[in-house]
This record gives sequence, structure tokens and C-alpha cells, in this order.
Amino acid sequence: MKKTALIVLIFLLVLTLTAQKKSTDHTALLENLLKQAKALLLEDPAMSIQYAETGAFDAKENDLPKYEAEFYLIMGQAYEEMKQDDKLLNSYKKALIVYSKLKDDYGKITVINKIAEYNYRQSKWDEAADLYGQSLKLYQKNNDKTGEMQVLYALAIIYYDVDDYKRAYDYLAQADKVSEDLKKLMGEDAPNVQDVLNKEQRSRLEELLQKQKLDEAKEKVQTVAKTKVEPKVTFIKDEKKEKELESKLKLTEEQIKEKESSMRSLMSKLTDKENELYQQMISEQISEEKMKALRARNALLILFLVIVVVNMVLIIRSYVGKVRSNNELLRAHEVIKSKNFELTKAYDQIERISRIDPLTKVFNRRDMEEKMLDAVNLFEREMNPFSFLLLDIDLFKKINDTYGHDAGDYVLKTLAALLKTSLRKIDSICRWGGEEFLVLLNKTGEEGARVAAEKLRQAVEDFKFEYKDISFKITVTIGYSTFNELREVHEVIKEADLALYEGKQNGRNKTVKFKR
Repeated sequence: MKKTALIVLIFLLVLTLTAQKKSTDHTALLENLLKQAKALLLEDPAMSIQYAETGAFDAKENDLPKYEAEFYLIMGQAYEEMKQDDKLLNSYKKALIVYSKLKDDYGKITVINKIAEYNYRQSKWDEAADLYGQSLKLYQKNNDKTGEMQVLYALAIIYYDVDDYKRAYDYLAQADKVSEDLKKLMGEDAPNVQDVLNKEQRSRLEELLQKQKLDEAKEKVQTVAKTKVEPKVTFIKDEKKEKELESKLKLTEEQIKEKESSMRSLMSKLTDKENELYQQMISEQISEEKMKALRARNALLILFLVIVVVNMVLIIRSYVGKVRSNNELLRAHEVIKSKNFELTKAYDQIERISRIDPLTKVFNRRDMEEKMLDAVNLFEREMNPFSFLLLDIDLFKKINDTYGHDAGDYVLKTLAALLKTSLRKIDSICRWGGEEFLVLLNKTGEEGARVAAEKLRQAVEDFKFEYKDISFKITVTIGYSTFNELREVHEVIKEADLALYEGKQNGRNKTVKFKR
């Protein structure tokens, strides 16, 4: 009996060791497939998908769900590179199902954010906001402040894009508060915006912050405009006029005194006359009625004289008041003129800020949109051709990962300056988004666009970037297309974008014409 039990125990041990060896072998195989799939994700997404499909199938067969989910996630990213939207969504949903079964919150967050980013790019704002809301709850559940900050910024950007500025600023304030909390906890090691947002989100966040500054500036301007101008009564110094005024006032006061003296003298004479008449009445027995008539006449005469004097005083004081009012009006005019200058200056500043990309100092989308309309109008009037170049920095993410995001900003600023100096005065350049720049070539047809694009590509390839003590070079890929009356201007930009994508797929550092 004991011998049988021992045999069974040895058999079970052998099975366990065999299973462990088999599991270890599969784990090593899956790790290798995972490594290969990730390595080829950007260089050859189609081959990356093949590795991921093999790995997902093997992981599912051997009940290794965590690996299965990771392979589905890589497949989604590869399909994203290939712009196969239906397949990428299907892959992400499969990964989400597996992570949900595993109750892996961070796996779910990763997939949810990927689907949210996809919906954002498709302008499905409500779906993206709902997904980010789910992600936010998971981050808060796990007390992950970095992830919370990332999602709050993403939500602020979405509401900015749908012109719901109140909610955008609210989420922005929440994100900033979480960022401040992280700085207090982690100091210099705290993550910043560059660490938690992708290139497209960073570009949109810059626009949102710019919009917020504009709104604050407009509010200040409106406050200044609503401020009631109540200038203090400050007399303008003019010694000559002051002396003339003082002289006239003295003369007027003397005239009033003279009139008052004359009136008192006249009233005295009238009183004397009245007494004389009274005595005469007694002596001559003048009737009482005659006496009343004389008194009434004298009273009227006195009243007339009083009215004349009062009118003279009022006229003189009115004259003095007008002189003073003129000085006050002049002072008020100067204050209003000063306020108008401040308002004009503020509006000019707002207009300038709203047209310039804050990082690269080249024009932004808004300004380029207006220049496009001007180019179309000129084409309709004079049939002047124009073309677009859409330029993208090759492997820009690698620059950020290798040298840091500050180095990435330096590259964007330096590249913008280099491109501006390489273009004609009649051409325009704007930051189109992230590391993309759009160039409008006025009075330029297809051949001219090819020459200009190649000139810019070569100039960038030859230029040495020097950041701190690091020297390196970069390349760009450029797609170009020429406008004609058969298409809308934004269709032409889309064509340049497709040509750019073709250049990326064919090895980068190329200039590619859109082929109709």
C-alpha cells in the first residue's frame, strides 16, 4: 500500500515538473514574441501584427491571459499605425475583455485611454469624454495622482475642442491642482505635462492655455472699458489765463460793490424822499391814497434795481463757471484719450497673441486659415497657383525619450526658425500640430512646390542641432499638393497629409507628391 502511494506521489511530481517546464518554455517564447512585436511596431507594423497574432493565439491556448491581453494591445497599436480603424478597435476591445476578467485596473486603463484617444481623433467627443471619465475613476480608485492629472488634462482639451470653455477651464484647474499636489509630494521628481500627454494633446493644451490667457486679457480690457471716467478737477496751469481770470473776477467784485453801494444810496434817498413827502403830507394834508401810491412806486423801483444787480452777479458767476468747466473738460478729454490708448494697446496684444504659436513663435492654425482664404481669393481673381507643404519631424518621440522634452521643445523652436529663413517673404508657415508644420507657397505650382520641399528637406538634414553639450541631426518627411478649382482648400491639405504618410511608410526623410 505504501509502495503504491509512493509511486502515485512520484508520478504527480513528474507531471508538476513537466507542466512547470512547459509553462516556462511558453513564457520564454511569448516574451521573445512580445519583444519582436514591440520592436517592429513603428518600423514594420504589418510584421509586428504577425508576431502579435502568433503570440496571442499561443497565450490563449496555454491559458496565459496577461500575455494574451498584451499582444492584443500591440495589435491595436500596429493597426493604428496602418490607419486600419475597425481592426484597431476590435483588438483593443479584445484586450479590454481579457484585462477585465483579470481584474487588472491598469491594463483596463491602458486600453480605455487608447480607445478614448481613437474616438478623440475621430471627433467623437462624447464617447471620448465618457471613456476618459471611466479611466479617471479607476485612477482615483488606485490613488494614482499622475494618471488622474493626465486624464483631467485630456478632458479639458476635449471640452476646449467643443467650445465648452467653462468645463474646459474647470478640468484645467483640477489638473493644475493635482499637479501642485504632486510637486509638494515628489519635488523635482514630480511628472509634468510633457510626461503625461502625447504630442497631439500637448499641442491642444498649448492652444487651450493660450485661449485662457486671451479670455483673461479680454476680461481685463472689458473691465477697463466699463470703468467710469471720473477725472479729478485739476486745473490746467496757464499763468496768463489765470491772471486774466483773476483780473476779471476782481473787476466783477468791484462792480458788484459799486452797484450795492449805489443801491443803498438810492434806497437812502428814497427813504429821505418818503420822509419829506410824509412831512409835506402833514403840512399840506395830502391824502392817504396818494401816499400809498408813492410808496408802491418806490417799492417797484427798488425791486427792479435788486433784480438788475442779481442778474449781473449770476451772469458773472456763470462766466467764471464756464472757464472752470472748460478746464475740467480738457482734463477729462486727456484721461479718456489715455484710456482709449490703453484699450487699443490691449486689443492689439490680444490680436497678436491669438495668431502666434507660443512655443515656436510662428503663426498658428487660426492665422493660416485666414491666409488660405486670401490665397483662394487671389486665385479666383488672377489665377495665381499656390501649394501646400506638410512637414513632420521623423522619429520625434525618440528625441524626447533620448534627450528629454526640453530638448524636443528646443528642436521645434530651432526648426521653425530654420524653416522661416529658408522660405520667401510671400510664403507663410504655421505650426499645424505637435511636430507638424504647414507651409503655404504663394504663386507656386507643382514643380515649384517640389523644388521648395526638397530645399527644406535638405536644409534640415544638413543642419546640426546643438542642445546644451549635445549635438545631433534630424530629418523631416514632407508631403505636398497643389490647389486647383476642382477641390476645396482643406482637401488639398488632406492630400499633402496622405503624401506625407506615404513618405513615412517608405523610409522617411523624403519629399512626396500626392498622386491623383
